[in-house]
Amino acid sequence: MIELLSSGSIKAMLRKKNMKLDSLFALPWFLDYITRDLPQPRKFYVLLNEQVLIPVVSLQMKKLKVAYSPSPPNIIVEDALGGNNEDIFNEMDSTLDYHVFVMRVHPHDENRYFLSYMVEKQLFIEDRYDLYIDLKKKLSEIYYGFEKRTRYTLRKALGLDDGKLLEKFNEDPYLGGIVYEKSDESGAHYFSELLRYQFAKIVFESKWKNSKELLALYKYYSPENILRVYRILSEENLLRFFFIEGRSSLPGAGVAVFVSNAYLKSPMAYWWLGASTYNAEKNKLPAALQFSIMSILKKEGYERYFLGGVSKDYLRASGGPALFKRGFGGDLKKGYIVVHVRGGFLDRGLRLISSLGVPIGKIISCLGHSI
Repeated sequence: MIELLSSGSIKAMLRKKNMKLDSLFALPWFLDYITRDLPQPRKFYVLLNEQVLIPVVSLQMKKLKVAYSPSPPNIIVEDALGGNNEDIFNEMDSTLDYHVFVMRVHPHDENRYFLSYMVEKQLFIEDRYDLYIDLKKKLSEIYYGFEKRTRYTLRKALGLDDGKLLEKFNEDPYLGGIVYEKSDESGAHYFSELLRYQFAKIVFESKWKNSKELLALYKYYSPENILRVYRILSEENLLRFFFIEGRSSLPGAGVAVFVSNAYLKSPMAYWWLGASTYNAEKNKLPAALQFSIMSILKKEGYERYFLGGVSKDYLRASGGPALFKRGFGGDLKKGYIVVHVRGGFLDRGLRLISSLGVPIGKIISCLGHSI
């Protein structure tokens, strides 16, 4: 049995602590974030047999009706879906109006019980990769999981040996106020200013190549976009800005983190964006800020921290964000995209999609830029 619920009703249920979800991007405030630039999206939740909750965004792409879920099914009753997983799509086919259903399984999504079934029955595409830091470990275990060069960078930045450094981060992860949080509109403004430095550095390093991608990045980094995302997610403190002071009282580096410790079964944080000035990088401040954030989140009871995505070949990186993230160790997690064509006629359905003028790759690309 299927019941359709509004985002508002799910917000109310979460605030009343009637349930917790499995996936960060299944939270209704993130549906608002994901759809902020989509044309006339319809947002709702599918409740299956009062056991499983699936967030859905419905949109029209030319003649094609697409249903998109930014997370796998969220189990709200223990041992749900112990039987036939195929019922999920059979029931949605009979109730919802779409040609194709696209489900994203992020590296941080824990519910992967249906993936073996999906490999056989649906179009199944490897998507994003990410590095996972287990915050349930002791801080010393996390630290000694870093690459040697990153531990050296931290020792050099703080002028402390391993033992004293760990003692410092354990006792005061804010490092006497050098690291601070400013999760308000002024924090969004500070962070936007740092992103200007970041964008200029990217442009310089790219030598003005890929101008179309640079223009998209410029819009994404714009103060208007950062402030808009903050206003969407600040309602429930789902976006936090952390900074570390540079040579002046202004921040030298900053990180924006998506978080939830109230509405998820396993509280987690996800590194959205990071930025720093040249002098901050020269003084090794981004590494110190990153370890401070891990220490702060651990003290607050978060269990998982994801570093915001890496490429599949990140181990071969010789510079840039991939090399920086790799230095913090962690386990590599895969993400997937599952594509289901109505009625299960996959081959015929994909030909139909192409005939309607919307190649499947374009759908995935469009949805992929939502986050």
